[in-house]
Amino acid sequence: MADSRSRSLRRWRLDAHDWAAEALLCISCREEVTGDRARIDVAGAHRHDFFNPQRVHYAVACFAPVHGCRAVGEQTDRFTWFAGYSWAIALCRRCGMHLGWRFVSAGGGHRFFGLIESRLVRLSQGWAN
Repeated sequence: MADSRSRSLRRWRLDAHDWAAEALLCISCREEVTGDRARIDVAGAHRHDFFNPQRVHYAVACFAPVHGCRAVGEQTDRFTWFAGYSWAIALCRRCGMHLGWRFVSAGGGHRFFGLIESRLVRLSQGWAN
């Protein structure tokens, strides 16, 4: 009963946003992460395809602000995908799933999140119970 009630309250909270149809949620726990209005272009594009040093491919989209992630670990500039930026791993605030990376400019004046597209779901795609 409590689970059903919390889902109902959570649905209401998300639907209360005027941009709810554009909300992007964690694919694992459905925590609200960000929305289409937070889309930004970095290095000339919103979406980028990258490979990490182990040759794993990531389709990454850039957003600022992002309220549903927390950065963990030390910032590093090793193997950065964006020149002049350091990065830290970004996890879902609710369930801890790896959703992407937080990037911070060398001077610290600009920060954004590069989120893995396949780890986000749109609220408009329906509520998964």
